[in-house]
Amino acid sequence: MKLALIRPPQQSNYNDLDLREDNLISYFWGYSEAVGLDLDFNIYDFVLDKTNTLEKIMEHDYDQFILFVRETGSCPHYAVRITQHLIEHGKQVILYGHVARFLRLKVSDLDNVTLIEHDEKKLCSHLYPSLKVNENISFESGFTVKPYFHLCNISEKRLPLFKASLESTRGCEFKCKFCYINHGDNHAERWVTRDISVLLSDIDVYYKSGIRNFVFMDSEFIGRSKQRQVDLLYFSQEVKLQFSDINFMIYARADTIAKFNSLEELKEAGLVNVFVGVESFYERDLIAMNKGVRSERLIQSIKKLIDMKVFMTLSFITFNRETTIKSLGENLKVLKELYSLPDSKFLGMPNFIFNFESSWDGNGKNKLSNKTYIKWLLYFKEQPGYSNAVFDTKLEPIMEICRILHYEITKKIAELNYFIEIEPQVLFWFDSIGLFAIGVMETFLDHFKNGSLSLESILDNTKEFYELMRFYNDQTLPKDLRTLLTLDETLTSQQQEDVQYLDHGWDHAIPNTKASLNLFVEAAI
Repeated sequence: MKLALIRPPQQSNYNDLDLREDNLISYFWGYSEAVGLDLDFNIYDFVLDKTNTLEKIMEHDYDQFILFVRETGSCPHYAVRITQHLIEHGKQVILYGHVARFLRLKVSDLDNVTLIEHDEKKLCSHLYPSLKVNENISFESGFTVKPYFHLCNISEKRLPLFKASLESTRGCEFKCKFCYINHGDNHAERWVTRDISVLLSDIDVYYKSGIRNFVFMDSEFIGRSKQRQVDLLYFSQEVKLQFSDINFMIYARADTIAKFNSLEELKEAGLVNVFVGVESFYERDLIAMNKGVRSERLIQSIKKLIDMKVFMTLSFITFNRETTIKSLGENLKVLKELYSLPDSKFLGMPNFIFNFESSWDGNGKNKLSNKTYIKWLLYFKEQPGYSNAVFDTKLEPIMEICRILHYEITKKIAELNYFIEIEPQVLFWFDSIGLFAIGVMETFLDHFKNGSLSLESILDNTKEFYELMRFYNDQTLPKDLRTLLTLDETLTSQQQEDVQYLDHGWDHAIPNTKASLNLFVEAAI
């Protein structure tokens, strides 16, 4: 059986700094080898190899097309696009991984599309029905990850950014309302951990290939059990002994960080970055999301990581279904205090600027206008009924300014990252970008309160923002790197009577079609 293993794009094409394998693929390959399968496949990883196109995939004749999908950025959106093209040519398609969202889309009704949750055993059993299941081989133990990056055409420019993707856990014990884990079957079990000895073997495979940077893609690395804490202490000790020069990133909750007694040992083993799902500092937001953690605990954990000099990636749902002018102001107040601390650089880039809650079933009752790009972002978030939102659409004008601020800063980060070593002056731009972003958000929140920021004035407000951004660039960057990267595109878009869909950089590789757009509606019930 000839397989096409496809990893769809996850972000806009310009955003190329997050270079890592997809562990959905590498663990499937490792499991398959352990159960005696000699897979015949080609890999089309659009994240690692940006020269991939749908046309390249269609050049070959495959028995099965497997799309490895996860709840990350625009991955489900592009997965639906690819699926539509494949089924138009009569192909058999498997969507594998985080598939709960797809059950709510029309794509799940199609006869030649199969959805399989993140479980290597289930995927192999579907592909090879005669395969005898070996109960001793599972995610917990029995197989080692199989790297595939060497099979991909990674540009020389991006190669130094590469990180290995590993899993030490699957699922999550917590019940946050917004999380994909709590919206259907995405994993075989609610929470499961990988044996530490096998995890060390996973690291060793990459280590022998010269890889020293790792990301543990767990939804929750630490967990809540005492046994897990014991296991992680052992893990830290063994990593220090066997792989003393590696660095790694983990995903963890603020409360599990606070209760974890071996964080210093984890740092000594190579911990350099923690992705913390903050979502909001406003207590009412946290309660509504069933986050299960208080604002005070969030702040304590963040300060603890700053004191330890561990970098963070702080995730926010800036505009959730409970967001108000008051909650935005309270969040900015806390952020300003944190970014004013002496070692605030460990807070990382300002990810708090813009994000929003989407609906899983398209039941948002708040109508979006055609005067901003917000509804098109819901389209790229694969929300059914993307013209309606669950957040308060009265906030749409301030959302649009935050979106543009985020877009400009993110695109500039992608550009400047390649100049850090040859143009050290660019570090001045990074040093204060968090406080600058907070200042911009405060300014336009005030405009919104006094009525000078509205859908009718959005074009003038956008021009005002770009003047602020231009001033900041002039103060912090060499002359040849001061260019505003999103100005022309944004102003041209806003000058139209209705803001139109824009190419996020992948339309040449994965063309959009009316048919794929039609799949973004609720599945038949």
